[in-house]
Amino acid sequence: MSFLQGRSFASHLIILLAVAVLSKQHHLASAAAAATTDQRISVPVCSKILEELTPCAAFVKKGGTSAPSTACCSGVNDLKNIAKTNSDRQAICRCLKQVLPEVGNSYDPSRIPLLPKKCGVPLNLPPLDSKTDCAKV
Repeated sequence: MSFLQGRSFASHLIILLAVAVLSKQHHLASAAAAATTDQRISVPVCSKILEELTPCAAFVKKGGTSAPSTACCSGVNDLKNIAKTNSDRQAICRCLKQVLPEVGNSYDPSRIPLLPKKCGVPLNLPPLDSKTDCAKV
């Protein structure tokens, strides 16, 4: 029996959140250390992004709920406040692009852009799959 077998989609995201925290914090710390004092890197941390969107798991999975939960919409709104620059939006895209496939094919990439629309939040999220070019977000 594998470690993730029998766990819910949300549980998978929470487990991946812990893994993402470690890998992204290391990556961002390395990038920040390389920045000059005049050009500090200030991009959203992947763990924060995942924290905001974990309540959306029931909506983005294949055959998911017809509408995102209130907690999900609150997270999407918080994400909008984090996504102030192109660099921020690209960091969000890269984070989700890296983490979502790790949950397997139980999520529907086409439902990602529906999150802000269904929540009434002015934020553009592309369908996220292996072909998504986050540099164009």
